[in-house]
Amino acid sequence: MSHPSIRIATLIAFAVALASGPPTATAALAAGAVLVTLVHGRSASNALLRLLKRARWLLLLVIAFNAWGTPGDALWEGAPAWTPSSAGLELALHRGATLVAMLTAVSLLITTTTAEALVAGIAWFAVPLRIPGAGPERLAARLADTLERLGATERELREVARTDGWRDALARTLVGIERRAAAALPRSIPAIGAPRASAWSWPALTLVLAALLARD
Repeated sequence: MSHPSIRIATLIAFAVALASGPPTATAALAAGAVLVTLVHGRSASNALLRLLKRARWLLLLVIAFNAWGTPGDALWEGAPAWTPSSAGLELALHRGATLVAMLTAVSLLITTTTAEALVAGIAWFAVPLRIPGAGPERLAARLADTLERLGATERELREVARTDGWRDALARTLVGIERRAAAALPRSIPAIGAPRASAWSWPALTLVLAALLARD
């Protein structure tokens, strides 16, 4: 599964499987994704921890919204009114596991695939969508610049925000991103051929798994 377009297609199929499965299957997929990340070594594990740290407020919001926003029976007889319902807690854990699994899959894709390969894979998918003045090369050049400068842009945004406030920091950062993207347009994108037909078995099997989970 070395071809980047196959990796991207498998990620999309994995997202479909997550959306199709019951809570137990989602938890198993999340645990499996985390285990695969751990097997890939410390760099992949650290990247996942950083991504989960960035998404912690989103994760807490998803859990809280589903836990306390879903009506249902009390967790136990005589439970206080402020406690979530049993259905809400189950849904919150399901949604939380889905988010963790998806973040883990994305982190694994990014850490095991170079930015150039990711961009080339996305450009390969975008070839059928070619229109005058907006070919896949332009999209790929902008995406490559974004991927390479993501960490530096985040640090720059935080530093500027300490002195000028978040509004000015965001405006200056967006202007800088646009200028760098414009300068990156002539950038060459690695040319990749079509993947072998047998390689499509990975996303195909993942979609079969999604179909099986949807039947449960």
